[in-house]
Amino acid sequence: MDEVTLGAANASADNTDQWSYTWTGLPKNDGKADYVYTVKEEPVKGYQSELKEYNLINTHTPEQIGEISGVKIWDDDNNSSGTRPESVTVKLL
Repeated sequence: MDEVTLGAANASADNTDQWSYTWTGLPKNDGKADYVYTVKEEPVKGYQSELKEYNLINTHTPEQIGEISGVKIWDDDNNSSGTRPESVTVKLL
């Protein structure tokens, strides 16, 4: 079983998200039956791995924290001075 270690040096010049690998000189059969080749990689933490033909696709889905919610509270004696705006913008940073 041959293995290759991939890194940024294997990246495609026009797409650094694609790391290439090649095995050459592989025999077709043992004289009796054709070989069936496949590729497999060790698990990559934080990624789901999928094999499509001989292409390995790693998908990263960031961990989600769930939901953040809050309430805007006005402490202005029920807008007694009439200065409360019609709306405010709230941003999650």
